[in-house]
Amino acid sequence: MAANDHSSKPECLIVGHPYAAIGMGAHCRGIVRSLAAAHGNFSVHDVYKFTKPMPREAREFGPLLTEQFSAPVRLFCINGDEVDAVIRTIEQKYEGAFSNGYNIIYPMWELPRYPQEWARQLERFDEVWSPSLHVDVALRGAVKRPVFHMPIAVEPRVQEFFGRKYFGIPESRYAVLFFFDALSYASRKNPWAAVDVFKRVLAQRPLAKLQLVLKINNSARDAQSLQKLKEEIEPIRDRVTLIDKTMTEEEVRSLVRVCDSFLSLHRAEGFGLGPAEAMFFDKPVIVTAWSGNMDYMSTDNSLGVRYNLVPLTDGDYPYWQDQVWADADPEDAAEKVLMLFENPEFGRQLGKRAGIHMRTHFSHRRQGLRYREQLHRIASTHLQKR
Repeated sequence: MAANDHSSKPECLIVGHPYAAIGMGAHCRGIVRSLAAAHGNFSVHDVYKFTKPMPREAREFGPLLTEQFSAPVRLFCINGDEVDAVIRTIEQKYEGAFSNGYNIIYPMWELPRYPQEWARQLERFDEVWSPSLHVDVALRGAVKRPVFHMPIAVEPRVQEFFGRKYFGIPESRYAVLFFFDALSYASRKNPWAAVDVFKRVLAQRPLAKLQLVLKINNSARDAQSLQKLKEEIEPIRDRVTLIDKTMTEEEVRSLVRVCDSFLSLHRAEGFGLGPAEAMFFDKPVIVTAWSGNMDYMSTDNSLGVRYNLVPLTDGDYPYWQDQVWADADPEDAAEKVLMLFENPEFGRQLGKRAGIHMRTHFSHRRQGLRYREQLHRIASTHLQKR
């Protein structure tokens, strides 16, 4: 990673979980890499230090870590439900530090309405950044603070490569990849829909050399959903590669690269990093055409799946009341899987256009320059008044 340009201003402290193998950890790392690509002057504060870094991550982020909390601008890469605990932790270490600076929060959320309880927590900050237009609309409707749409970067790095044999994926089959993290709620990621779609495809083409690859993370946190999923795949078990473990970023990205296409029948996404990274790697994607992923999807670079908006019910998701999300059409998704399988050249061309789009519009440098522009606005309009 490029060294900070210490002659540039303003100074910024990125606060979050830089080593955590969760979505907000990836979000934090993306911000760091974006500002580094734009030669920003910043440092990183690991709030809890719970996660032991992998050697490569330690080399990349270790020199940027600081125990100081004196930077005039702080960018918090945390969610609304974390705010109180994070501020308490900071104040215990550095009394009065939080209020002695300009604080930004950059949260994720998936549903159309942002929770009022969390909105009040976000109002403890000076401004709020949103990672997608979907999240932006939700935040603007709930938070009484300035909200700025600040797209996140999608530029996954690959320094190692693991082949199909490493993951147990048959070499001769067309592999369709589906991700889900149990911490992100199985009801939202909707893995059963992926299995349903695959059953429909195989019912039409029983001899087709197709393989569904299901990558699961944190399954121990939702054993009931995992058991239900295993029961669903049992009738087509030889056509499913189930990978149930936590992987390094290098392993995950290799997995994306060795598969032929990416499937996401999510009910809601704040941004949708999985499909976005698959597109970066020139993979054709089949994705529910609703929520945060529509920031980077179009009919020219991806296959959007039709859907119906349906109300959430008790237990579906936190703050489910008066919310809707998308129920993807399994027949439409099955048709699109078959389209890619039977027209490989179409899929390759679609994937190439996807990769060009992501590398052009969502690079670390492009987003990092946008971050720096916003930070300079803060320096010129807010810090001089303090």
